[in-house]
Amino acid sequence: MKGKKFDQSFQNRNNKGMMTIEACILIPIIIMISLLVIWLGFFLYNKTLLMECAGIAAIRASQMAEADNEALASAAAARAEELLSQKTVAMEVQNINVSVDYGAVTVKIRGVMQIPEAIFLLDIYQDDRWEIYVEQTAERLRSCSILRTIERIRKAQNDSIEE
Repeated sequence: MKGKKFDQSFQNRNNKGMMTIEACILIPIIIMISLLVIWLGFFLYNKTLLMECAGIAAIRASQMAEADNEALASAAAARAEELLSQKTVAMEVQNINVSVDYGAVTVKIRGVMQIPEAIFLLDIYQDDRWEIYVEQTAERLRSCSILRTIERIRKAQNDSIEE
């Protein structure tokens, strides 16, 4: 009976600080995982925002089909900058590149997102930036020019018939 009492008191004495030690190990890990999840949410928000802005800018430029390529490129870049102004989270937009050819308008946006070093345990992950690259293309609408050409041909035919 005396030996059994001694074993119980010995076991109780060893467990007194275990919860504190476990908390010291687990709480920093839980905090880092929580920060990583939040930062991944910021990353996905920024990527979605860039995709949306590039798509809207490309569509806007494709609807101005009768303008020259330089005017379309500057209009798309201005629209993308307008849409992105002060809407990104912890990200810097590096450049907006617009290319216009006969059939399509392509808007490319590149941004860099800084990562807090605390998320990746003191330089285990060597790069402290995430790059986001988005490319959206819209077909250039030229129905107006075709209709105008057809109308000019009909008008020329009618003028030649009347004379």
